[in-house]
Amino acid sequence: RSSLLEPRAETKGTLILSGRHVRMLPQDFALFTPRSLLSLASSRLLSPTGIARAAMEPFVPARTAPGDESLASFVTRRFGREVLDRLLQPLFGGLYSADPARLSMQAVLPRIHALERERGSLLRAMRYAPVSSGARLVTLRDGLGELIDAIATRIGPAAIIHDEVRALRPLVAERGPAWLVTLSSDRLLQADAVICATPAWKAAELLNHASRELNALLRSIRYNSLAVVTLAYSVADAATIPSAHGALVPYRERKHITALTFSSLKYAARAPSGYLLLRAYVGGGLQGELVSRDDEELETMVRSDLRAIFGIVAPPRSSLVHRWTDALPEYSVGHLERVAEIERHAKSLTNFAIAGAAYRGVGVSDCVRSGERAAERIAAALSRGGVCAHVGT
Repeated sequence: RSSLLEPRAETKGTLILSGRHVRMLPQDFALFTPRSLLSLASSRLLSPTGIARAAMEPFVPARTAPGDESLASFVTRRFGREVLDRLLQPLFGGLYSADPARLSMQAVLPRIHALERERGSLLRAMRYAPVSSGARLVTLRDGLGELIDAIATRIGPAAIIHDEVRALRPLVAERGPAWLVTLSSDRLLQADAVICATPAWKAAELLNHASRELNALLRSIRYNSLAVVTLAYSVADAATIPSAHGALVPYRERKHITALTFSSLKYAARAPSGYLLLRAYVGGGLQGELVSRDDEELETMVRSDLRAIFGIVAPPRSSLVHRWTDALPEYSVGHLERVAEIERHAKSLTNFAIAGAAYRGVGVSDCVRSGERAAERIAAALSRGGVCAHVGT
């Protein structure tokens, strides 16, 4: 707990690019929990026509058709196109790096999806019963790698094998059901149970000979790629950066950046005194092709956007490009039904469980819960002690 780091008290809010201006995202619409049209109107993010259309939301009938729908369909139907393009697309493009026309409402905003059916109007419902996630925004003082180091220390070096897994095969051993784990070094490991916490597409590869049905279902989960360009500036060179947590860039603005984190403004101890650390995100579900550009071109694109948005013309003091290729699962329409089928087929495999960001939440806390559920399932399935292999990223 002593390692938890909260955002700086003096730095608040997230900006959204709107034409030539950056505006503050209304707190009433943070994480899409709309409570007040007044704050939306005063933000100047929407045109008078867009505000008038959003104000009609209480008069829009609730959807009666069964099943899922896309985030884009839901928001456009209830609030209009401007709310989608200027608010929700950049917000969820930043959170999920995905196309809202494909994102599942039931998977991404289940409470909002249910509220429409229960109350009809979201604006009326949230005026009296606002939705809150109850979550605190925190990170680790020395970065998220600190979490991995702590887990590794807790497990102990003797229990960790540093090797790539090539295949997983169920087998029947003398002592009962087991798994044969093939490593890239051609070493074979026999385990009583397996928890597979890789991306879904990798899990499909590993289980190629274990279950054809599960393999096909896992491959049906779409993944997006993202490039993170980290730039360090002197405070004087980046003096036009506002005091905020970061900024979102709508796709409609035709920029390369989808979002920015002002890392050293958001959290303490992220840059030496006199310097500012920025992280720019490029790619995702709408511009995935940009991730394949080389490092120099990615930095040039980001610097061009920073010049256009904030007027920063000085070169950064240092830079770093990192690519997350096929690393971000996209919860497309019908995702929860797909996951239910995956979990059903996974349960048919003895002493096997899946976990990770691909299924029921992409956040760190979601992934922790996913791992805990998988561990509980394996613990309940094992009738005696033995080796339990954990195949993860």
